[in-house]
Amino acid sequence: MFQVYRFDFSNGGFYIGSTKNFRMRYNSHHSFGSSNNRNNDNPKLYNTWRKHGNPQVTILGTYANEKLMLECEQIWIDLFWNEDKFLNLNPKADRPPSRKGIKLKPFSESHKQNLRLTKGQPLIATSPDGIETRYLSTHHAAKELGFSQAVVQKYIHLGIPCASRKPKGWSFRREVCHSDF
Repeated sequence: MFQVYRFDFSNGGFYIGSTKNFRMRYNSHHSFGSSNNRNNDNPKLYNTWRKHGNPQVTILGTYANEKLMLECEQIWIDLFWNEDKFLNLNPKADRPPSRKGIKLKPFSESHKQNLRLTKGQPLIATSPDGIETRYLSTHHAAKELGFSQAVVQKYIHLGIPCASRKPKGWSFRREVCHSDF
């Protein structure tokens, strides 16, 4: 199901976006909006989110395919592009905003090594009810549970249960593989 949505903030700021999976996209926006992470695609949107709280959400349309969704999103963007409170950075619906000029922190060597060691390794997800489920990878766990892969990786790395937002109460750990030789 392809959808075009609008976020309206208490200060009058608004944002228009589109997605194939609204719940997942909203969680992605929310995780950036409620954190102090500076490495994101739209600082205007996320600074507004941090300052003014969760937006009011309006689904502007539901479409049968991605092409139609992007055409309709473009109409909405064109309609509001010159408005002062419009928080979109990119005038084109069919591509993400340019990251030109945004400096990202490089991964530390230890973090890169940890990513290499854990790539493709099974993991165990424990629900808030204490039920453990084995997944083949962070990708599979995130997809099955409806979380972002970044959130799953973050909490594997931290080794603590998720404290805020969805997936509150979930914990993730790598499955320890022993070899007998």
